[in-house]
Amino acid sequence: MEIAEFTSALPPLVSDLERVVRVMRRYAPHGDGLLSQTVNYYLVEAHGGYARPALALAAAYAAQTPERLVAVNDSVVTAAAAVELMNVGTLYQDDVIDHDVLRRGVSSANAKWGDPAAILAGDHLMFAAIDLGLELGVDAARDLLDTAFALFQGEMKQLENSRQAAVTVESYLESVSGKQASLTACACRLGARLGGASTSGVYALGRFGYELGIGGQIIDDIMDIISTAEFMGKPVGSDLRAGVHTLPIIYALQRSSDLRDMVDTGLDAHNVDEAIHLIVSSGAIDVARVVAREHIAEATVALRAAPLNKQVTDVLTRFAEEILTGACWRE
Repeated sequence: MEIAEFTSALPPLVSDLERVVRVMRRYAPHGDGLLSQTVNYYLVEAHGGYARPALALAAAYAAQTPERLVAVNDSVVTAAAAVELMNVGTLYQDDVIDHDVLRRGVSSANAKWGDPAAILAGDHLMFAAIDLGLELGVDAARDLLDTAFALFQGEMKQLENSRQAAVTVESYLESVSGKQASLTACACRLGARLGGASTSGVYALGRFGYELGIGGQIIDDIMDIISTAEFMGKPVGSDLRAGVHTLPIIYALQRSSDLRDMVDTGLDAHNVDEAIHLIVSSGAIDVARVVAREHIAEATVALRAAPLNKQVTDVLTRFAEEILTGACWRE
């Protein structure tokens, strides 16, 4: 689902996202120094589609009972901004760890200014997210801090997995639970709680975000193999080159001895296309897509477990289901 479809289905979303961006830009450094250049690069110049803040806002709308949705309160806006600051902070770190030279179709920050500057820019935004969380009270700040810990643990698990000859599906899911699912769950949970949802509503929307995060990441991993650099905004096959064992790669390694031999020998720009062919021909893409579909189904089931605004849950259900096509907006 493109962002235009999302906003047209939830009328207050356009103006509320503008409010979120204004809060985020409080943490955009002024001047032309190195910190300003690096932080503002992903935050302002090469920003993404604001998927996570949109989900936080939608979770707050889901708590509304009137048929006509209204703008959210300032606390929800602040939480949505904090979640996106944390998300953008992790992108700097991911690009350094994965040695990616493209992000959102342009040179990555680490390619332009080097790894140290990119890491510090990511740290700046992570701390900015926690700073915003303090404005929301102890519970919200703790939720954001717990999510930050989960993100780092998920990243470390992925790094640990990259050094293993064989990675299990369980180990992969442990990494994804920390890296992607925790942040999407936090966005939905904070939006719901600060938007006035019931306890059951907060839990349902948090569960929706968690399952959506896992399913969405599996699809993203699939797209890294079968899509194009133009769509992804970064080179296809970057997971393979970085030694990251994603779900389709894990399944393909179980099925193809030729791929195992190639990975053991080492992948580079000359043989990554052949490795991609082996993954696709093994049937691993189809198996991984089934797992993604199961998590997306769990996400949509969660929305029916609490009394929530049906107009909003219908939109969230459509968004979740369209993730399976790879057609949702990037980041």
